[in-house]
Amino acid sequence: MFYSQTCENIKLIIFTLDGGLLDLNRLRYNYYRSTCETYHKVATREDFSKMLGNMNTMYDHSLLSDYISAKDFNRMVEKDLFEYIKLKPNIKREGVDELIQYCKQKDIKIAVYTTHKTKRAIQYLQLAKIYEKIDFLIGGDSRLKPLPEVDILEVTCQRMNIDPSHTMVVANFESMVEAANQLLANVIYMPDLVPASDKIKASVYKITKNHLEIMNMFLFSKYDSVELFSPLLGMNAQMDLETLTHTRDQLLDKYKDDEQLIALVNRTYDYFNEILSKQFLINELEKQETKRFSFDDEQNDNVQEVHDKFNDVVLEQEQEDEILPDEQDDTFLFSKASSMDLPKNE
Repeated sequence: MFYSQTCENIKLIIFTLDGGLLDLNRLRYNYYRSTCETYHKVATREDFSKMLGNMNTMYDHSLLSDYISAKDFNRMVEKDLFEYIKLKPNIKREGVDELIQYCKQKDIKIAVYTTHKTKRAIQYLQLAKIYEKIDFLIGGDSRLKPLPEVDILEVTCQRMNIDPSHTMVVANFESMVEAANQLLANVIYMPDLVPASDKIKASVYKITKNHLEIMNMFLFSKYDSVELFSPLLGMNAQMDLETLTHTRDQLLDKYKDDEQLIALVNRTYDYFNEILSKQFLINELEKQETKRFSFDDEQNDNVQEVHDKFNDVVLEQEQEDEILPDEQDDTFLFSKASSMDLPKNE
């Protein structure tokens, strides 16, 4: 799905805990790969990344399904992962503290989605010393449909009372991008296990390496020298690639003795080349998409029901897959607007 996206007037940022704020997916993958090797199976980052989105279903069709039940393997992973993090709690991704501080200064709300149960996620956030800075947390122990369904992101926007057009989703796996696109939210892709595919490149606002790049994007988007100087340099997004390249080469020759101007010309060229490349990907993907048709009488009769379900959705914890057996509170959504006793570390 292709639509206009922006980083202007953002009021809510939605992060993932796993691989977004904290470097958990890499550790999960290492655990999964190592276990697969004991059964002479080869696990790849690409295949594992496609499994991400819901803790309770991610191992249902894994390479280990003939040897270990998905439920048992998930229990093993999450238990050992938490014990490891308690010993080495410094697992924040680069720039997390700086970006969170910037959001607080600009009154941008911070929401976090995690595949973990909410109480375990709170413990991770406490170990990383960022728990108190989070405005809203939604865990994997919900009855909402898992990613790439839009329910989780839609509920988050509703609870924060912020429209998707003013929401930035920082995604690090494909199902998160798909859900954000369905919601028509703005999306940044920050690679975790695998780089962005052509589909992702065409579907997001920006691809960034870390949280510092996201912060710089917010800080300097209004003052981007590309937009300021491109009319003077004679380059724009309406050019085809051949014309754009020819214009750049002429400018490089003309200003070959001025390093600053050469840097500006190259940056401007890269900027518009990225736009043209993205548009090319969009056009190619649109050609590949299968057109869908529907008859009038096939229109969804329960549109109102889908809309209303978030007003009365039952939010309760799955009892049959307990990771924290001593905890009784079934709450899986948490907002600082309500009070909640903090769980004790096990």
